[in-house]
Amino acid sequence: MVKSSGKLESIALALFVTMFFSPVNNAFSLESAKNNQTHAATHDTSHAASNAASHESSHKTATTAAHGGSHAATHGASSSSHEVSGLSPEESLEKLLAGYRRFQTDTASQKDLKKAISETANSQSPFAAIVTCSDSRVPPELIFDANIGELFIVRVAGNVSEPYSVGSVEYAVEHLGTRLVVVLGHSKCGAVSAALSKLREGNITYLVHKIEPGIKDIIKNQAQIQDKVTVASKQNMKYQIMKLIESSSAIEEKYKSGKIKIIGMYYDVAQGIMTIENH
Repeated sequence: MVKSSGKLESIALALFVTMFFSPVNNAFSLESAKNNQTHAATHDTSHAASNAASHESSHKTATTAAHGGSHAATHGASSSSHEVSGLSPEESLEKLLAGYRRFQTDTASQKDLKKAISETANSQSPFAAIVTCSDSRVPPELIFDANIGELFIVRVAGNVSEPYSVGSVEYAVEHLGTRLVVVLGHSKCGAVSAALSKLREGNITYLVHKIEPGIKDIIKNQAQIQDKVTVASKQNMKYQIMKLIESSSAIEEKYKSGKIKIIGMYYDVAQGIMTIENH
């Protein structure tokens, strides 16, 4: 009875194991197979995407490197010599006046400033040099609708021709290839008014001394002159042109040989109107 009972228990245990564990193991095996397939597919997809991304990145890097090398070579060659705008003095003047006409008609050109910054990062070739007053109402870039790198601007109260401003213009015409120089005077100039009243005040006195010689007749007869500041400002502009030329042999040579043009302009701060006074 004991042996028989043992056999029955063994048979029952075998049936139990077969019925209970086999389906589970089969289901687990199927699920494992599915998971393995999914993992393999995912792995293959990820591997393919990774390869594609790596190939694309390598391609972009190679293209960028090639473009950068080409740009550096081209830019390096252009910056090895003096930059030149490529415009004659007359063409430079026409370009400047075209910008002024846009300013007058409120049709300023659309400017890609980021592009201009990039293009002028390592060199500049301004087509005109503007010597003008420090007055905040006289902004050359706006009056002539110019972009970054187009105008070489020298600002000092009274637009005086003293060593620093003359040296700046000399640099523009000698090293940047600038062919047009403009001395831009303006109405209601405080520096000119100071000269008319013979103001002596700190370092302003230095500026007054640079203006007085050119307007001494106006100072002497100012009681008889109706709009003395305007008359004196225009006279000062012409005087500063003369001083600019005679203070630099390099500028004088280029001016007399026709390599550069130097003219005077006058800007009315109340009307926003600019006129050529000395062509």
